[in-house]
Amino acid sequence: PLLIWNAQNEWLMFKHDAGHVNSSGFSLKVLGEFVGGQLGILSPIICVLLFSGLRHTFSKQLPLRFLCWITLILLAFFLSKALTGKVQINWPAPLYLTLFPLWAGRFGSAGNIYKRVVTAGFLISVIIIAATFFPNLVGVEEGRGPFKKVKGWQQGITDVYHQSPKADFLILSYYSLAGE
Repeated sequence: PLLIWNAQNEWLMFKHDAGHVNSSGFSLKVLGEFVGGQLGILSPIICVLLFSGLRHTFSKQLPLRFLCWITLILLAFFLSKALTGKVQINWPAPLYLTLFPLWAGRFGSAGNIYKRVVTAGFLISVIIIAATFFPNLVGVEEGRGPFKKVKGWQQGITDVYHQSPKADFLILSYYSLAGE
């Protein structure tokens, strides 16, 4: 059904996905945004711990080594993509699906200091996430937080709804406009 629909609609889904693959030129700035975004979303401590799990288990049994290779291939892909174009913050999620089991295997045999560092890392992650969703908790004034583009549209959307003919969906220019 997916291929039939795309064939009937000028391969729309594939054109959209091809836009993600195109290069906008070499950019260390975009790479920095990618790495900074990942450090911000997980916390620097959790990132270091996750990748230490990769290093620690690389020489272990074959199934674990297989997970390590999958992780390294995904990491190489996202880093190379980030050198030539924007990588959305959620795209590397599959990378963490392989890193967490590798890290968890190390956590069971870890000492108390390691476990305290992990706890601190998770607490920092919770604080980062709370500050992202509730910026006023850390002194960022209303309307200036990371989600400022998707807030405050309710009245405009209500007006458009009442003025428009009945429609099953809307086509918008930007993802952020679809936030409401």
